[in-house]
Amino acid sequence: MQRLSEAPEVVQALAKAEEYARLAVSAKTAKDRNDYERLRHKWLGIADGWRVITEIGAVHDQKV
Repeated sequence: MQRLSEAPEVVQALAKAEEYARLAVSAKTAKDRNDYERLRHKWLGIADGWRVITEIGAVHDQKV
């Protein structure tokens, strides 16, 4: 679920994860499906990393 105020980097990473999820569903071989699923998980991790970075930045901005 996407928050309205998410950073563009988070939105882009989630879009890539969705793209790879679609590719995994339509993959013709198990190897391709596994590769796409692996990439999907990596992009979800990237999105989580960007969330942490933006949350830390928001906390820092509130303190300044």
